[in-house]
Amino acid sequence: MRERRRGHIINVTSMGGFITMPGITPYCGSKFALEGISEALGKEMAGSESG
Repeated sequence: MRERRRGHIINVTSMGGFITMPGITPYCGSKFALEGISEALGKEMAGSESG
């Protein structure tokens, strides 16, 4: 993707990445982590376009 300077990454998560529910802490934690990784990766890739 960096060589081509384009591409798409699509992550499908659930509301478990935005809200928490008792009893499914590991599930919500993993979805929250994927949301954070996706956001950070998007910013990293956007920064590479300007360089």
